[in-house]
Amino acid sequence: MTKLESRPTKATLGEYIFLVDIAGHRTDAPIAQVLEQIEARSGMFKIFGSYPRWRGTETQQHRP
Repeated sequence: MTKLESRPTKATLGEYIFLVDIAGHRTDAPIAQVLEQIEARSGMFKIFGSYPRWRGTETQQHRP
C-alpha cells in the first residue's frame, strides 16, 4: 500500500469511504486475492484503475 485516504460520505455522520493506492496490478495473484477479501467485507467496492508499471525502455506487457 502506498497511500490510504479516508473521506466522510456526507450521508451519515461517522460513515467514511476509503481510497487506497497499492503497488501492483489487479491481475497479480496476491493483489487479486486481497482485493477479493476486501470486496467481500465492503458495502461498496470499486477499482478506479489498474495500470501496468512503466519499465523504461523494456518491452511492456499488455494487461487487460
